[in-house]
Amino acid sequence: MSRLVGYLGAFGLLSLALFGCTPAPTKGVLELEILAPAALSPDVRVSGPDFSRSFTAPGPARLPDLPPGTYSITANALAFEGGYTYRARIVVDGQLASASSAANTNANSLLIAGKTSRVLVEYAVATGKLNLSLSVLPPVGGFTPRVRVEGSQGWVQEVEESTVLDLEPDTYTLTPLAAPPGYSLAQSAQRVEVVAGQEVGASVSYAQGFGNLSVNITPPSGVEGFAPGMVVRRPDGSVLETLNQSKSYTQLPAGRYTLSAANVSAAGVIWQPTATDSSVEVPIGGSVSSSLGYTATNAALTVNLSGLGANDTATVTLQPGNQTRTRTGNGPVRFEGLAFGSYSVAAGAVRPGSWADRYFAGGQANVQASPANPMPSANLSSWTERAGTGRIWVAGNGQFSNGGRGSTGTGELNAAYWLADGSSSFNPFIAPTTAHAPFRIAFDREGNLYVLYQYLSASSPARIVRISEANLRNNQLSETAPGNTRIEGSVWGWPAEVTPGPNMVVSGNEPADLAFDANGNLWVVNDYLGLLACVQASELRAAPPSIARAGSRIWGPGTGLYSYVLNTPGQNADQRPFLIPHALVFDPAGHLWFSSGGYQGPRSGETSPVKRSYLNRLNASRISYDANGDCNGGNESLSESNLSTWVDIRLDISQASASDGYGAIVKPVTVALEPGGGAIWVGDFGGNSGGSGDLYRDANATPETLLRVPLAGSNLTPGAWWRTAVVSHRLTIGPGAGQDRGLQQAFGLAFDRAGYLWVASNNNVEILPTDTGAAALGLTDRRGKLYRLDVRGYVGSNDTYTGSNTLNLRGTGLERTLSVGDVGVGLIGVAVHLPHPSSLPNVHP
Repeated sequence: MSRLVGYLGAFGLLSLALFGCTPAPTKGVLELEILAPAALSPDVRVSGPDFSRSFTAPGPARLPDLPPGTYSITANALAFEGGYTYRARIVVDGQLASASSAANTNANSLLIAGKTSRVLVEYAVATGKLNLSLSVLPPVGGFTPRVRVEGSQGWVQEVEESTVLDLEPDTYTLTPLAAPPGYSLAQSAQRVEVVAGQEVGASVSYAQGFGNLSVNITPPSGVEGFAPGMVVRRPDGSVLETLNQSKSYTQLPAGRYTLSAANVSAAGVIWQPTATDSSVEVPIGGSVSSSLGYTATNAALTVNLSGLGANDTATVTLQPGNQTRTRTGNGPVRFEGLAFGSYSVAAGAVRPGSWADRYFAGGQANVQASPANPMPSANLSSWTERAGTGRIWVAGNGQFSNGGRGSTGTGELNAAYWLADGSSSFNPFIAPTTAHAPFRIAFDREGNLYVLYQYLSASSPARIVRISEANLRNNQLSETAPGNTRIEGSVWGWPAEVTPGPNMVVSGNEPADLAFDANGNLWVVNDYLGLLACVQASELRAAPPSIARAGSRIWGPGTGLYSYVLNTPGQNADQRPFLIPHALVFDPAGHLWFSSGGYQGPRSGETSPVKRSYLNRLNASRISYDANGDCNGGNESLSESNLSTWVDIRLDISQASASDGYGAIVKPVTVALEPGGGAIWVGDFGGNSGGSGDLYRDANATPETLLRVPLAGSNLTPGAWWRTAVVSHRLTIGPGAGQDRGLQQAFGLAFDRAGYLWVASNNNVEILPTDTGAAALGLTDRRGKLYRLDVRGYVGSNDTYTGSNTLNLRGTGLERTLSVGDVGVGLIGVAVHLPHPSSLPNVHP
């Protein structure tokens, strides 16, 4: 135990020795915090032993390793916003320690070694303003008005003209010079209280007499924030005051005062004063008044929207004038600067969906705007969902399997479906059948549904059925339902009065695609005959039971040669644009683009060049319209001599030299315009590349591809012959598991509001027991597929497809894959119901 105590004693002595050797601190720390109003640049200096630094920005600053001693902190006064003087107060270690002068504020901080001193410098407004007005009316020779301004602490200044004084807060006494003979003195106040950051006014007037003036301003009723800005001028022309409301003046120098007013813009209306300039005589010892009112020169209409969801975007349209306003959710929209008269307003709204938005029509209201009622209002609160919106619509045609080989023991069915937003279940509105052949499906800008049927039998001929928006809403889908219209095959058939040329087979009546121009006319392409036809918009809107005539029909070299070229050896090199046209799309400038042809290698007895796939432009300037927008070109037969003035761009999109295993574009059967109009996307049905007879056969497992063709650069260079298209991207969907062969027989393209590309694929490939090689591997599950592809990143791209860089979107851009439940139904057409924004409020029955 004694030994332990000895150890502890030795340890204690050692510790004392060690701690006794620690050096004492020789430096201190000063922490500075500067507070100032926004945009004010402080002017602070810290000075001490061998140290000096200036600070011109607010915020904290830490100054370490300073020698001990006394440090002075000086904050200079500053003139800032509105001309007021700002000064600082200085707090040192929690104690107000500053001494102020007009120029600056000073304080000292004693810094001790090893310690931290904390200094706060806070700027604030320190002065107020006295707006002192001096006047002599009329002026007197040799007399100068003067006022003595005296503070309570002895500050004095003599003022001889109107001025604004920057003063310390205090109570000031105003002592004017006595009035000259024949004049009286009027003083608004003898004492004024000046407060920091505020302005106070006072006036001293000398005149031969004084009177009172009342200015009465009557603003328009119900107009908030109305600021007339009436200018009141003294008899000498100087400004007494600018008024935004009524005011009464007492003890004004007698004389003629001028009141000036200008037009005022408020609440969307231009308000005109009852008098732009007027004058009043203020009598000595009397009173006078002047009144000013305002009348509307135009109108503003407020439309109050209610009943919408928080994320619904509504578009309100005003007629006449076709003005639109947009807002999200409930609330008002306003149309300003309107002439007086009668107006109608209607609204449509969009409710965002996952895939497909829902659209609503909001009814209509009529209003009258007049000088007595320049700010009318209307309320729109009842919303009717537009039929068919919030859905993806598809048509399926089992006949386009691969030539009707039918060897797998399943039938070939035709149907049409809709797919609710976010759902994976296809709902048939044309049940699977062998009695009809729905092929394409589309909506016009007014919400009417069009179903294109190809020929199946004498009882089911080629036709287009227009189902009105009203009938679609009420589920009246029958072709013969009142309000629905059947467009007959004679519209796109060969004109009866035209004599066919040599080798022409003109009996074919096969509508392949449809598109709408900006005027609402319906364009149809007959791929067998090789002819474009247009149905007039006014006739469609009239909704007769049947339409059997075209407003325009256009054909040219290649028309009627479908069977002749395909079945006559030696004709495989025919490259005319109206030979087998497939699909239609209008660009933003109104040009009509159509794909045509199809790649085919040399057959027996033939040599190169071989038939190719093309994308053609029919120039908008050649399409004839009536004043009401109806197409009215009649029958137009193009010849070799004038073809290039009509079809002025012809692009070869065959990709015949592609080396990445996907081969050439065999049948460009579908096209779609990219959002923004910067490119056309083309889908390839695929098929054989030289076999005869089996026209639709796609007996291989190689996926088909999509092309993006930019509408820019050399692709827009007119010419009388073909040029190779510049393609930015070639895309595909590679094979999956089992009988998922990837993108097989692409037959429909459509973009949704978010910019995703929907692809309808036939996916209906059969094989024969005798098939070998690649053909034996081509069997699919024969259920039409619908793909949603994220191609938004390709918009505006300057990349170039080189023939060896096809992109597989499976796993990268493939957002969704959906399969039809019915075996033997291949998907042909796809439509996303996106009504044109300007048409949302206006639904034709």
